[in-house]
Order: sequence, then C-alpha cells, then structure tokens
Amino acid sequence: EIAAASAASGARIACLCSSDRLYGEHAEAVAAALREAGAVKVWLAGRGDYAGVDGTVHAGCDALGVLRTTFDDLEVAG
Repeated sequence: EIAAASAASGARIACLCSSDRLYGEHAEAVAAALREAGAVKVWLAGRGDYAGVDGTVHAGCDALGVLRTTFDDLEVAG
C-alpha cells in the first residue's frame, strides 16, 4: 500500500517515520518497495543502518546537508 501511494503521488523522495522496533522489522522491505515505486532517495527519521535507506534525519544531523542533498536529487530526477 505504501508503494502504491508513493507511486500515485509522484513523490521521488521518501522518509520512513516509525519506531526502532518497526524499522527493524520493515525498513528494508519498505525502502525496497519505495524504490520500485520510483523513489530516488529514501531517508529514515531516526538512527539506524538499513539496506535501501540512503541516510538518516535525526536531532544533531547535518540538516543543511540533508536539504542540499534532497534538492540535488530532485534536480537530477526532475
């Protein structure tokens, strides 16, 4: 359902927002589904290293770097 909604929206950037427990159970599968649906970048809100997730957004991260990377990804994909 998540991939279908993402594809229908035309979104090219996605951010997974959940709990650490659910990330452990589903982050890799959801990231893969979002990629198949057309996402060029998949972020994760929080910390963790999961296949298919490009980076994390969390307190203390380089927020300007995240925004610059996202803008660049949208420029390339657009």
